[in-house]
Amino acid sequence: MREHADDLRINPEEIVIGGTSAGGHLAAVLAQRCRAVDIPLKAQFLVVPVTDLHALDEDWNIPPDCPYDSYFENISAPRLPLERIQFFMKQLLGEKMPNPVPEAHAQLLPADVELSPIRADSLKGLAPAAVFTADVDILRDQGEAYAKKMVDNGVPVRLKRYMGVPHPFTHMDAGLAEARQFVEDYCDALQTVFNS
Repeated sequence: MREHADDLRINPEEIVIGGTSAGGHLAAVLAQRCRAVDIPLKAQFLVVPVTDLHALDEDWNIPPDCPYDSYFENISAPRLPLERIQFFMKQLLGEKMPNPVPEAHAQLLPADVELSPIRADSLKGLAPAAVFTADVDILRDQGEAYAKKMVDNGVPVRLKRYMGVPHPFTHMDAGLAEARQFVEDYCDALQTVFNS
């Protein structure tokens, strides 16, 4: 087996990372960490991602000046209403937003960026991205805002919003045409990445 070790080495320039929802958050943070240590990635795929945990106030409520209209429009959306977001925040960080925010890898990224990747000063140099959002999703606008910030920083981005569907629509391909379209779009985006 040892003589085949070279066959098992992975070229980071051939790696695509990705995730859905909280997994999209992890992928966005990982892409920034990779950039910080000069590990090139082929692409990042963010599906209905969480990119701004600071969108809520310290008590996990929507502040009046929240920059994301989707929080107000979809406060009671099916499958991911505000109450569910609040539950997740309390499990992750406690009854209130900690101040200061706990550090994960301060040598790579500031704590606020680990929590909210959209807070990075610059997204320049990140791997090309595909960002997929859902219309009836409290997280819709922060995912699209992150895509826009990447574009503004020179990152190639493919962005698509699926209309009339809730946050977990990607798992509903047995019943939703939009979910089946998402699978096709995701595969097409992967094929484009690896054929470029």
